[in-house]
Amino acid sequence: MPKGNRFGEIAVREGFASRKAVRSCLEIQSKLKSFGVEPKRLGEIMVEKGFLTEEDVRAILDVQKLGGSRMDSRSGVINEASRVRRLYTSQVEATKDMPIMPKIPGYVILELLGEGGMGVVYKARQESLDRIVAIKVLPSRAAKETTFIKRFLAEARTVARLNHENIIGGIDVGEADGTYYFVMEHVEGESVADLIRRKGYLEERVALQITAQMARALQHAHKHGLVHRDVKPQNILLTRNNLAKLCDMGLAKVQSEQQGDAAGVPVGTPHYLSPEQARGEADVDIRSDIYSLGASLYHMLTGVTPFEGESPMVLMTKHLTEDPLPPRKHNGQISRGASELVQRMMAKEKEDRHQTPGELLDDVERVLEGKRITGAGGSARAKRPRSARRSGTRPRLSESSAASSRGERDRGAERERDRPRPPRVRSRTVRGTASNETVSLLLIPLALLVVGGIIAWYAFAGGANLLPPPKTPPTAAEQQRANDALTRYRSLETEGRVDEAADGYRSLLQSYPDTHAAGLARDYLADLEQR
Repeated sequence: MPKGNRFGEIAVREGFASRKAVRSCLEIQSKLKSFGVEPKRLGEIMVEKGFLTEEDVRAILDVQKLGGSRMDSRSGVINEASRVRRLYTSQVEATKDMPIMPKIPGYVILELLGEGGMGVVYKARQESLDRIVAIKVLPSRAAKETTFIKRFLAEARTVARLNHENIIGGIDVGEADGTYYFVMEHVEGESVADLIRRKGYLEERVALQITAQMARALQHAHKHGLVHRDVKPQNILLTRNNLAKLCDMGLAKVQSEQQGDAAGVPVGTPHYLSPEQARGEADVDIRSDIYSLGASLYHMLTGVTPFEGESPMVLMTKHLTEDPLPPRKHNGQISRGASELVQRMMAKEKEDRHQTPGELLDDVERVLEGKRITGAGGSARAKRPRSARRSGTRPRLSESSAASSRGERDRGAERERDRPRPPRVRSRTVRGTASNETVSLLLIPLALLVVGGIIAWYAFAGGANLLPPPKTPPTAAEQQRANDALTRYRSLETEGRVDEAADGYRSLLQSYPDTHAAGLARDYLADLEQR
């Protein structure tokens, strides 16, 4: 149980609940946060799980206010027998929630490390080599579904394809008595998410060094055609020697594979997913991972995520329609180079981000050296100006090349002079040319008078009012209302209320036609009409 959690400490110390009960509820809080949902208070969760009553919560809060023991609180009316009975009940209930330790041949399970969306992770000892490993086990309820089994085994195959110091290595995979397991190397350390919670935010150099290691990991995955699709601080582990390792390949995908998640279904963690993931695009590439790594770097540098929201849908809409506050606005100690690096990694359009992890790594190393990133205030790469590309201008020749070119021109002129010319033919003057020119000179002033009269009529007779008024850009309030409306209609679509969502998108297009949300609504409406 984390230190400083006064409510949980008091609940255990005063005998209201067992340590296992408090820990299981804290894990529920952590899961809710990772999904982008604002978690409930610990006391509320413990009441819902049946570990505490409302009266117990009030008593613990009183103790918390007084800083003493329960016997000193105003609500200390629970007798000893009731307290012991409730403690025993909470221990039994907590044990029910704890997964049963699996039995896997060749391995001795030591302790539970954590639970994720695709399995439970244990610390174990491999008997043949007498070494500590981590074993991920597919939960029994998921092992009954073919889809979950395929995804679980796909993760094992994905890890097996990779061999890099910054990626968790796979050791073994198999099935024993209906239990599907995947053995990986065990990392003695903590996740970057735990480090952020402990320190608030990370020093710039530490955060950039972690980012550089993750860029190398993504570069290795990119060479094998893999996209991770769930890069976030929780999936970056740090060893005691500060070696960063990317883990949890449960959502990783081979770019060449056509089958997988259906289009329109967002995949990833809302706080860190890319705009293309938020749109539910099925064919995301490595640039999506670069965006997620940028969001993770943002969190490391500032201690807060790029966007906050009440629900995953709100967060996804913000990734699509809003720009995050520059990191330097949160933390003035962040260098301009690091702030620009994050903003480029998190560009809304993937064409504006680093195109490969190798390009990203170059910029991270530049910032570590105190330099600006490429393309910020002058690029480090020698690029030909766009104007030169459009106009077709050629690069300047050297002096020797210019002299040679002048010599060729001179010799060509001499050959042109020596070439025989055909006899000149005198052209006859056509009669009437002078009179035609006179008529033209008379028509020009007349045409000018007509045009001037038309202009005067528009200016003084109200003709100018026929011109359409210039469009004014939408205000910030209109943009916000459009974003809120888009969030509501996307929620309707997610709930399966397709007709209502389509009507909402059309209404948004009419009410806020020039907003960014209107452009997204137009795309969503086109997708619905094609179904």
